[in-house]
Parts: sequence; structure tokens; C-alpha cells
Amino acid sequence: MNDPTFRPSDVVLNPHAPLCNTMHRIEREQAAAMLVHACVELGDAWQLLTLRDVERVFTVAMLEGRSPFASWLHNPFFRPDFRELCDKGYARWDRLVVGGELAIAFTDYGLEAMRRWVRRATPATPPAADGDEQPTPSQLLSGLGTTPDGAR
Repeated sequence: MNDPTFRPSDVVLNPHAPLCNTMHRIEREQAAAMLVHACVELGDAWQLLTLRDVERVFTVAMLEGRSPFASWLHNPFFRPDFRELCDKGYARWDRLVVGGELAIAFTDYGLEAMRRWVRRATPATPPAADGDEQPTPSQLLSGLGTTPDGAR
């Protein structure tokens, strides 16, 4: 997987509608939010995860009452759909080498879709090489993650 220039902990997970308006259905966005949180808890790196890993991380978060995860347990509209997340290309299924257990990881397409929820500057283009024209401040600012209300 390519280095997306941001870590899982850089992604803002809104308590009511995580990753809102990034993957065109709330069920996909909820599944993606669960994967992001599991990646944060298991080393803050984008990685291949089993659904058992995701379940274990969320069970602990919910039992400890950590927000926003504890509230998702009681939300009747919380229905993460991992299958559809993969069917639409935001993630992919794979088998682990050890044990052959089914696992899931974000694709580059899925990581790029989440970029709008990144809390720090992540320029979409690499820095200019020597002799190349330097980007303007407005070009640099265009790579900043923003939330729908315009907060950075």
C-alpha cells in the first residue's frame, strides 16, 4: 500500500457521522471508521486487519465507554457494511499468510476519499525538486483537510 502521507490517528472521526460524505453511504463510512480506529489502536499504521481484530478493539472501547464508540453501540442506525466498502473499491479483502484468515485493508482509493477528514496539512503533490517552480501558498492550502463546517 502506498504511503498516503497521513496516519490513521490524523483522521477525524466525528461522533455522530464518522467520515461523513466521503464514501457515498453511511454504512460504508461507519465500516471505514471502525477500520481507522482499529488501525490507530494497533500501531497507528495502515495495515491489513482481520474482522476479529476490529471486533476486539471495539469491544474494549465500548466496555471502557470511550467516546464516540460507546455511543455507536446504542445507535439504531449504526450498521457498518464491510462487504460494500470492498465492493465499491474503498477497501479490499485478502487472506493472511499465517492461518489463512480473511482480512481487510484500505485501498489507495479509500485512503484518498478520507483525506478531507485529515486534521493536518497533507499536500496532494510531492514537494518541488530543485529547479522546479515552487507551489504558491494557495496551492499548499488546497491540500489541507477540512470538515464540512470549514474547520481545519
